[in-house]
Amino acid sequence: MARNGTVALAALAAIAALGNGPARAAQASKTPAFDVIARSWVGRWSCTKTEAGQPTEQWSQTTTLYGAKWLKSTGTYPAEKSRPAADFETVLGYDSDMHQWVTVTFISDGGYGIDRSASPASAFTQSWVNAYPADPKFHPSVTLTMMKNRYTVDASYTEKGRRVSFHWDCRKQSP
Repeated sequence: MARNGTVALAALAAIAALGNGPARAAQASKTPAFDVIARSWVGRWSCTKTEAGQPTEQWSQTTTLYGAKWLKSTGTYPAEKSRPAADFETVLGYDSDMHQWVTVTFISDGGYGIDRSASPASAFTQSWVNAYPADPKFHPSVTLTMMKNRYTVDASYTEKGRRVSFHWDCRKQSP
């Protein structure tokens, strides 16, 4: 299965209509969040992952429009524990027929995943779950918060009987 942050973009995996806070105005008007992020997320991003007891990890990714219904992010995840660095490609979209957000991620080390969120189309804070492949060893609880020039991912999972939490903070660097 993919690395413990596939969802984050996922990886993309986040935007506010104004400023750097969650988009309350967009939520109130029921503006589909994808329409807002599609206008704002295209460009280069810098991301940082923090996890208790682990070195801070940093990477960059580039996000582009992929047709009219998807955002595509590409980059390289840094080496992690015993894993070497790996390139990734993630697409993010909202399926209006199924009423769910979806990401599909492929990682050059062979990892892949499909993640989904049943959060409303207008939601800028979403709860995500692993949809495929079902991995009995890795079921993170993930919250994605989207803002205009930033997104965060907060997740936790169990590894060897120990609860592990991590935080991603991604900030847009350029158009």
